Amino acid sequence: MIKVNNLKKSYKDVQALNGVSFRVSAGELFAYLGPNGAGKTTTVRILTGLAKRSNGFHIEHEALDAKRQCGVVPQTINLDNELTVFENLTIHGLLFGMPAAKRTQKIRELLDYVGLGDREKTPVARLSGGMKRRLTIARALVHSPRVLFLDEPTVGLDAGIRRRIWALIKRVQKKGTTIFLTTHYIEEAEFLAQRVAFLDEGAIIAVDSPRALMSRQGAWAIDRVVDEAGEPGRRLPRAHRKKGQIMYGFFAVYYREFLILKRRFPKMMASMSVSPLLYLIAFGYAMGKSVTIHGHTYMEFLVPGLVAMSSMTRAFAIGSEINISRFYWHIFEEFQAAPISNISYVIGETLAGVTRAFFSVGIILMLGLFFGIVLSYDNPLFWLAVFLNSFVFSSLAVGLAMVVKSHADQAMLTNFVITPMAFLGGTFFPVDRLPVWAQKILFFLPLTHASRAIRAAAFRTPVTYSSYVLLAIIGMLFFLGAIHCVNRARD
Repeated sequence: MIKVNNLKKSYKDVQALNGVSFRVSAGELFAYLGPNGAGKTTTVRILTGLAKRSNGFHIEHEALDAKRQCGVVPQTINLDNELTVFENLTIHGLLFGMPAAKRTQKIRELLDYVGLGDREKTPVARLSGGMKRRLTIARALVHSPRVLFLDEPTVGLDAGIRRRIWALIKRVQKKGTTIFLTTHYIEEAEFLAQRVAFLDEGAIIAVDSPRALMSRQGAWAIDRVVDEAGEPGRRLPRAHRKKGQIMYGFFAVYYREFLILKRRFPKMMASMSVSPLLYLIAFGYAMGKSVTIHGHTYMEFLVPGLVAMSSMTRAFAIGSEINISRFYWHIFEEFQAAPISNISYVIGETLAGVTRAFFSVGIILMLGLFFGIVLSYDNPLFWLAVFLNSFVFSSLAVGLAMVVKSHADQAMLTNFVITPMAFLGGTFFPVDRLPVWAQKILFFLPLTHASRAIRAAAFRTPVTYSSYVLLAIIGMLFFLGAIHCVNRARD
């Protein structure tokens, strides 16, 4: 079932794995025992396609097929706390392309199986640590994997909860699932495994039955601590895309963001209303009818500009959500372990950003209506310009979210990229009234073209189609860049 021969992995000056070799038979529960820093998690990441080995042939074209056969329970619980128990498992089923009826039936069977049948509608944030661990195991079993990888599934749990997890693992193995278990508790390996490989400093010291290994190593927990910080991320190997893979992949990513948006909807709508309302009151009323720009009142001039600015900022805000899911909830690892392509992930997150942008535009138009501003919102070119603007900044946000290393970096990008553009991109003033040298500089800002296109379509004045073309080109460049950045984030 699993055959590893002379596996090596290095990170700069550190040799994480040094010629590891072993075999795991079908239906066997194989324990990978060793102290922290021995290379256990690195081995699991290579076997599940999340990391590349440093030597030998890497099966790139079969990576997605292999992932369909594997279930992964990571050491860090990476459930989505904002979603319910059932919704977390639904997202996993979608990532693996399971039909709705089969998915729902399997989820309910598994929840009963792990003792969470009565928690279906409970938000994950309300579960105990033991419940979350059981739910993580259930999630890994939703798509009926042939091989289950458990990366230290009981670390940090008390003795009672640990034994419940052991009983659950035993039940899973009795159904014929091959299990690869990493642990640094030798008593855990003794209770669960048929065979144990003892790993230390990237090399296998011995492979034997638990009893034989204990007679040599002793029945104690191996707890030497080695600092594993600084291991870089890994890139998911490229693979052929099968029919329907992009469809269910991007939908799963998008559906997760949609559920979060649905849950936060009232608060998010209120938040989206504050800034436009203040701008309309402070600038619109203050300058409203006393200032005329190109034959329109300043209030009429302002509303399309706010549409451009708000669609930009709300689309770009998807980057903060991705940043949180990567570094705080570790949900990005769930997408890494699933058989979906990088383009599926980027499409899903980009469309999520576009969706948020369209909601913000709807709020601005309603606020404008309240202030008596009604423009040509039925013009298809108006909505095309809004979409292109949202697409540009959502794609940019997805790419940058893969590059930044912390929440502080994400906030800095907003301060240095989005905020200046919001005030200089023709939102509050006509760019053509600036000096020629300033106009030439602002010509390179996407928001300048978006403001021009949205305003022209809303006023039904002659449209500069070059703005649409430029937005489309910039959007595609950012989109391709986002795919590249996702590759780099997995490297």
